[in-house]
Amino acid sequence: MKNNPVKISVVIPAHNEEKFIKATLDSLIKQDFKEKFEIIVVDNNSSDKTSEIAKSYGAKVVFESRPGIVFARQAGFNIASSEIIVSTDADTILPSDWLSKIYSTFKNRPKIVGITGFYELYGAKSPKTVLINLFLPIVKNLSWFVAKKGYFLGSNFAIKKSVFNKIGGFNPNILWGEDVEIGMRARREGEIVLKYDLKVITSARRYESLKILELFKLNILSFLSIMFLNKPYVGYFKHVRDSHDSSVSVNRLKRLSQIMGAILIGIFIFGVLFYGLASPKSQIMGKTYWHSKTKEKVIALTFDDGPNEPYTSEILDILKQENIHATFFVLGENAKYYPGVVKKEYDNGNVVGNHSYSHLMLLSLEDNAKMSNQISSTQDEIYKIINQYPHLFRPPHGYKTPFLLGALKKNNLVPIEWSDMTYDYYKPGVAIIVHNIMSKVKPGGIIVMHDGDKTIHGSNRAETVAALKIIISRLKNKGYKFVTVNELLKIPAYN
Repeated sequence: MKNNPVKISVVIPAHNEEKFIKATLDSLIKQDFKEKFEIIVVDNNSSDKTSEIAKSYGAKVVFESRPGIVFARQAGFNIASSEIIVSTDADTILPSDWLSKIYSTFKNRPKIVGITGFYELYGAKSPKTVLINLFLPIVKNLSWFVAKKGYFLGSNFAIKKSVFNKIGGFNPNILWGEDVEIGMRARREGEIVLKYDLKVITSARRYESLKILELFKLNILSFLSIMFLNKPYVGYFKHVRDSHDSSVSVNRLKRLSQIMGAILIGIFIFGVLFYGLASPKSQIMGKTYWHSKTKEKVIALTFDDGPNEPYTSEILDILKQENIHATFFVLGENAKYYPGVVKKEYDNGNVVGNHSYSHLMLLSLEDNAKMSNQISSTQDEIYKIINQYPHLFRPPHGYKTPFLLGALKKNNLVPIEWSDMTYDYYKPGVAIIVHNIMSKVKPGGIIVMHDGDKTIHGSNRAETVAALKIIISRLKNKGYKFVTVNELLKIPAYN
């Protein structure tokens, strides 16, 4: 009777791994893969009980005297009896469906030549691993696409043996990064699949000896090497044997890494500043108000960019019918055009706030004179209509800087941001506007809707009007009470 053929060969290079390899082999024994597979452990000059442990699990043990993971992998791949060879490390724990996913992917996509997946770290001795676990997927994703969707991660990859043999196996001149290098050659023979659901966990020990800056430098150099030299970077580890990895290439990479480091620092600083400028919740630029810390089910409806007819009046009618009040952040230019509507907002018990005169996108970056004019002109326009100077100000687009916040303070105005944006200005449809609020509403929130569109008169806000009715009804059913912003924050509405 003919034996069932081996469907997968698992190759594990190992050097003094008695503390780790048991967990790896346990995870292999517990695989839900129903077909026959073999485990090949390559003992790379171990002086401990690595081989004995491997044999006790029924693994085929091969000895490779030449030191280096590239030689150990090659030795294991050479004796693999299956067309599908998978490789992992002796300190890696594999999910129970690891082999099943690899096998089914090859079976369902017969033209692919390889498969790889990412990894997370375990067994860390410092908080550094948290940073590494966050940082590595970004680097690996970037590298994957820069490498034209083709490379392997040594702790988690599979390749067809026929392809492995065709491309000549591993490059013995590369003692670190051999997995990346062979993947970049294999991709020339066909597609390599990156499976995001094929994730393993591996020991953090390989990173424990590296400082954060060294690790950062290593990943930048690796990324740049793939991008510009089309090969893994190995010079950092001083394992260079390939004549192509000359000091010129290494020095070039180091210069590039310095430039890239400066660019990344610049991007980081820009990101922090932009977050401070644009995020409604950020307090980096100075104190602003975007919600109230309360467990009471109260919510503040606000409307920007009005007045704008007939939609502002339609909103006012809904609010009156529902017996609730809102806060209208009006533009000075629109208030001048629709003074009667602003008066109606105020007379109906709503609060009128300042939203600048003409909705300049980068008002917060304008010079002091222009900034002050936008603020004070709107204050004056509103005062002419309701005989009150607003105390509440919402910056156009929510953008704020210390300069704008300073100007607001001089005018005794309080900057109001928001916690919930409907994005109704995109006109995405009533259902989406409603969903944008109902999916994340919380007590003490400030909701933004738009009754206008900057200074465009008659801009269609029918979706906002229709969505408002539904939002009010659903929030009331959830027990929410509607208040104005000043009531929510317990501050004056007017100066």
